[in-house]
This record gives sequence, structure tokens and C-alpha cells, in this order.
Amino acid sequence: MPGKVLFNAKDNLIEIHSWGEVTNSEMLRSQCEVERLYQEKQTTKVLFDTEAVVTLPSPYMLYEFVVSLLDTRNPAALRFALLTRVGLKNDMRFVETVAVNRGILARYFIDRPQAMAWLNH
Repeated sequence: MPGKVLFNAKDNLIEIHSWGEVTNSEMLRSQCEVERLYQEKQTTKVLFDTEAVVTLPSPYMLYEFVVSLLDTRNPAALRFALLTRVGLKNDMRFVETVAVNRGILARYFIDRPQAMAWLNH
């Protein structure tokens, strides 16, 4: 998988780091790991880092990824920062819109310190 999912204990958040071409199946594997960490760590903050991504899965898969986060938790408690580069801004704007429409506090950033500050606010 071109990426990794880890728990950042210092900031009490789940970090999803992706790079290269992210496929639907890789997104599903990442989704499972996020679910596992959410259950284990009981955190409500997620940083999705796509700065090194070349291509993302289809908009439908991005939608499904966000919706899957709502299955077992209160969406209003989630904070979802989408760290991206300028070339993927429209894709991350779509993910942000889907998340917000589903009640998740979400925002996209092109600067990691700003994303971390927002998550920890």
C-alpha cells in the first residue's frame, strides 16, 4: 500500500499518510486500519495527509471512506483535517464538503502546522 496509518500519541490523533497512486483497495485497507485505531484509542481527530499523492481513488470511494467513519460514532465529535497540495485541492474540497454535510467538522489545508493547530484547537 502506498501509505501508512498510525496513531500520534503526542497529539492524540490518527494520521493517514498516502503517496503515489492510491487505489480503491488501498483506500479500503486504510479505512480498516483507521477503524481499528479509532476503536482502540478512542480519539476523535484524524489527519489525512495527501501531499505526496499523485492520484486518488474515485469520488465515490472518497465519499464511502468519509461515510464509513460515521457508522459507529457521533459525527459532531469528529475533527478531520485534510492535508493536501495545490494540485489535489479540488478533490480534498469534495471530501471536506461530504464530511461537513454528514456532520463532521472537516477542513482542508496546504500547510501541516495550520492543520495540526486546527486539529488541536
